[in-house]
Amino acid sequence: MWGKTVAKIELASHPGKSGATFPEAGTVPPTALLRPSLPVIRLLLPLVLLALVMAAIAAIPPAPDTRAPGAPGPALDTVRVHERTLALVGERADTGLVSVWHFETLEAEEGPEERRRLVAEALDGSWITVDADTSFVPATRAPWRILPERPFRLVVGLEDRLERLRLDGPLPAPRDGPLDALDLFPGEVEHEWSGPGGTVLRVHSGQRTGTLGQEETVAEGVVVDVARSWRPTEGRAPDWVVLLADGVPILFLEEHVLTSDDQERPGGYRAWSAVREPESIWPAVEVRWTELGAFERARRDIPAAWSASAPGPDGFEAEWSVTGSWLEAGEGEGPLLPVRAFFEVEGFVRFGDDSTAVRGLVRHVQP
Repeated sequence: MWGKTVAKIELASHPGKSGATFPEAGTVPPTALLRPSLPVIRLLLPLVLLALVMAAIAAIPPAPDTRAPGAPGPALDTVRVHERTLALVGERADTGLVSVWHFETLEAEEGPEERRRLVAEALDGSWITVDADTSFVPATRAPWRILPERPFRLVVGLEDRLERLRLDGPLPAPRDGPLDALDLFPGEVEHEWSGPGGTVLRVHSGQRTGTLGQEETVAEGVVVDVARSWRPTEGRAPDWVVLLADGVPILFLEEHVLTSDDQERPGGYRAWSAVREPESIWPAVEVRWTELGAFERARRDIPAAWSASAPGPDGFEAEWSVTGSWLEAGEGEGPLLPVRAFFEVEGFVRFGDDSTAVRGLVRHVQP
């Protein structure tokens, strides 16, 4: 990612003067060999200075690594991470396409912002990475805003409402690629919820279009839009889960920031539902990993199925399991590597005696 600047030093050679001769052996006094001539000193002086400069540079200690152990986590000087995920979930589980557009801004106390972009898509549970990029930009007044950077563009309407996200190709795609362009259109907001930690969930009507020449393919569905921020000093990035039925968020669960040293289990969750009257919020929900699967590249187990419950007469029970996944193993010095993932899931949510089949998306992180 970073290029090297190499200084090339050329020493020009100078031909000897016409008629110059070398003395024969034995004709030069021994003391003359100990007194270098002025031209020789002039020739050697730049080389000596260069050697001293290179030695001084070599003696400078390397800059400290600001990357937290287990990159691609936030750098050690990151004071806040802003995330925005927009994901189209197809209308039907048997033919539905999932298109995830994920953005992160790592806000530093001083210096530039690190901005990350990921676009990944899935069809029938098979995922591909369409686009992934990391860049550094000067600090902005609104680090939570998504910025365009080719080949990524966007259209923003009133009140910072995202109307269109676009990637220019050529691009891979799970069904209709390679593509000349890929677009995501978040439509009207159908449901919205703001959590106590600043998390905002919106569910839009929406569509995804892929363009190849004069042909265009369209996938209809709902766009799940999750915006949140968190401080790395408080713990790792919390997971979230959205479970849908007919485009309605039956259940949205967000993990509290996990500060425990035990990272191999889920933390406490809060939950919200749009189908309860009035809209229900559960501040304390127990979520368990009921099944694990091996992720060999990260040399660790990751969740493959979950259960959740909120006790009481107005509580609920839910179960969901993975049907497809986008997985990334980061870098690290330990035996276990960090994991970032998006899971397609299916399951059910039960309120009392009413059980509803659901499908949705899980954002998962293991540091």
